[in-house]
Amino acid sequence: MTDIYAASPDRDDIYEIEGGFSVTPHVLFSYAYHRQWAEDGRMAVSAREGCKLILDSGAFSAFRGRVDPISLEDHTAFVEQHGHRFEFCAALDVIGNPYKTLENYEWQRTRVPVVPTFHCGAPLTVLAAYLDSGTTRLALGGLANGAIHQNVKHQFCTQAFNVICDEDGVPRLPVHGFGMVSGRLLVDFPWSTTDGALGAYMAARRSVSVRRGADIDNVYFRGEDVQTETGRSINMAGPEGAVLLERCARHGYQWPDVVEFSSYQMAFSIREMRDGASLVTERFKRHPNAIGSLLF
Repeated sequence: MTDIYAASPDRDDIYEIEGGFSVTPHVLFSYAYHRQWAEDGRMAVSAREGCKLILDSGAFSAFRGRVDPISLEDHTAFVEQHGHRFEFCAALDVIGNPYKTLENYEWQRTRVPVVPTFHCGAPLTVLAAYLDSGTTRLALGGLANGAIHQNVKHQFCTQAFNVICDEDGVPRLPVHGFGMVSGRLLVDFPWSTTDGALGAYMAARRSVSVRRGADIDNVYFRGEDVQTETGRSINMAGPEGAVLLERCARHGYQWPDVVEFSSYQMAFSIREMRDGASLVTERFKRHPNAIGSLLF
C-alpha cells in the first residue's frame, strides 16, 4: 500500500490537530527549513502518534535560491542527531549533477543512514551504482520539474523501474517518488511512498484540489463564487457542485469551513491527494526493450 506524504515546509497549521486536520497527515519535511522547525517546536509537535515523517534534503529549495546553500557536513550532522524521527532521510543531492549527487551519497552513507535519489535525466550507470551500494530504499526525483515533458518523465520512470523490478514486476526495494501525487506517473508505477505540496500550494491560492481518477482538478473561491481553473463559475446546485459537497461530507467537513478557512482548504486537498494511493499499481509491467541512457 502506497503512503502519500504532504509536503509543506512553511505551513504551521499542517502540524496541528485542530481545524481541518482531524486525521493526521504524513508529512515530508525539508531540511532547508530545519532552523525554523527547531525554533518553533514543530519537531516535537509532529512527532505525535499517527504522524510519519520523511526528510527531504532541501537541495531543490537551495537550487532555486529560496535558502542558502546547504552544507554536506551540516546536513549529515542533522541526520545523525534527528534521523531516528524519520521513516527515511534523503541524501543531499546536487540538482543537475548526478555524479556529484552520487559522490555525496557515497560519503554520507558511511556516516549516517541516507537514501539516494536518482534524478530524471541521470544515466543508468548512476542507478546501477546506487543499487550496488546495498541501499535498502531508493527515491526518484526531478519529476515535479515543469520544464520536463510528461512523456520524458514517464520514459524515465519506465526505464528506472525496468531495472529496479524483478521479472514479476515487483520492486526489489521500496521506491519513493518525489513530487508525485497525480497523473499517469502516480498510477503506472509501484511506488512505496510519494509526496506532494499540492495541499499547501492550493490553500495559498484560496482553492482546493479535487481528484478525478488519476488526475486532479483545481477549484477556486473568488468571493462567494466557486470557479474552475478557466474562471467558469460552478453551480453548487448542479452536478459539479454535488461532487464537491459529496467529497466535503466524505472528508468530514462543513462546506462553509472549506470555503472560508485556509487550513480546511489544505486539509481537503491533502485528503484528495491521499485518495490516489489506492490507484497506484502494485506491479510494474516490464518493458524488455526500454534500455539505454536516460540522458537527454
